[in-house]
Amino acid sequence: MKNGPLISVIITSYNSEKFIKKSVNSVIKQSYQNIEIIIVDDCSTDKTLEILQQLKKKYFFKIIKLNQNSGTPGKPRNIGIENSRGKIIAFLDADDYWHQNKLSLQIQKYKKNQINCLNTEYFDKNNKKTPFIIHLFRSFMINFFTFLINRKKSLIFLFNPVVLSSVIINKSVFSKIKFSEKRNIAGIEDLLMWFRIISESSYNINFINKTLVRNFKRKKSLHSDYFFQIIKSINIISNLKLENKIKATNFLIIITILIKLCREVLKFFFIKIIIFKKIILISLSIIYFFVFYSPLFNYLGKPLLYFDNDINLKKNSELVVVNTNYGYDKYFNFGFSYRLNDLISNKYNFDSKKILLLGSEKYIPQKLILKGLLINNGFESNNITIVLDELKSKKDEILFLLNYSKKNNYNIITYYTSPYNTKLTKKVLDKYNDIDIKINILKSSDWPKDTHPYFKRFSYKKMIIIEYFKFFLFKINSLYS
Repeated sequence: MKNGPLISVIITSYNSEKFIKKSVNSVIKQSYQNIEIIIVDDCSTDKTLEILQQLKKKYFFKIIKLNQNSGTPGKPRNIGIENSRGKIIAFLDADDYWHQNKLSLQIQKYKKNQINCLNTEYFDKNNKKTPFIIHLFRSFMINFFTFLINRKKSLIFLFNPVVLSSVIINKSVFSKIKFSEKRNIAGIEDLLMWFRIISESSYNINFINKTLVRNFKRKKSLHSDYFFQIIKSINIISNLKLENKIKATNFLIIITILIKLCREVLKFFFIKIIIFKKIILISLSIIYFFVFYSPLFNYLGKPLLYFDNDINLKKNSELVVVNTNYGYDKYFNFGFSYRLNDLISNKYNFDSKKILLLGSEKYIPQKLILKGLLINNGFESNNITIVLDELKSKKDEILFLLNYSKKNNYNIITYYTSPYNTKLTKKVLDKYNDIDIKINILKSSDWPKDTHPYFKRFSYKKMIIIEYFKFFLFKINSLYS
């Protein structure tokens, strides 16, 4: 296509011998042909210029060589713009390249007072593309922030949707606004340029969601040190705020800086996950196995176990207490059946004894079921009492039990609870039992075995974690009471 306005393509290069040929060829082979190519070399010390001279024997383009390295892409771009003839400027970094229909598509959708840009695809030195999920997410972010930035210009510092190598823009905008040539913002000079254009010239961003640019990510380049770029961005935002050129509250600026930092940290870890995904997957599989299908939690739970082996106390007990306040709802769904079995298996000892169903108020329906089952198994209804008080902690429960026993003259008590709640019960009893009531904590019917086999799922992980946490709280409270 030769009809249409002249587009001046500005390519800046510095030590780009590995990429420059592919980059230039991608412009030469554009289906839109009304173009001029201006290559500004920033005093390369490799074979970049030699390769360009060889290409120039076949194709016509202009080469401008700087005698001294500028240390920033801003100066070569400004020189390229000054030496251009086209009404429209396109930019291309020497390590990026275009799809052959890039300019053709953009010129069809070109809008004069807008930054016209495309989606891009990133690749590394091994020609590996950005993972599809990341590319999809980035496309969403670009569309989302383009919409926001066109309404609130300063949000471009939060997320920059404009990739330089995808841009075509009216040359007239550069008559008043130039790329910054300051070295202290090298690497984000394009970000400052886009902000100045959209704020000072009232441009919007015209984003076309077509991936027609491939953008190379070098480990060592002015644009690759993201954390250093964030520091530079903070410096720019601060200066613009002081010069009253950015209309944003201090709160918004702080949030912007924090989000940029968080974004780069998350990006860093996500990239590491992608790189080491096999190692991470294997490690997670091993951790999963040891957590769910090994004796690990059986071993961790042993310090939480305690029981009294006093048969005489069991026979002579005056009150049998069944604790249902486990702090773990899932366990109660099957735990009360264990407590039922505990009582039925010892019916000859407890048949005529008072039974106290102790626990949280929210378990009253289940305790009513448990009482009904006990009655069906021959226990006297008058001997079974359901506690209706709201007992929120082990301390509340033990203090209630001690007061209840003292009030009713019970001196010997048999106590059933979940296995991993027994040690905490013992510790709280030792702290608060100052009236010498004998409480016999018995092994329950779901008492864990001494060993747990590999490849068999362990069921009480969450309960053990909860009990350790409750133990920790008890220790902390004990220090201050």
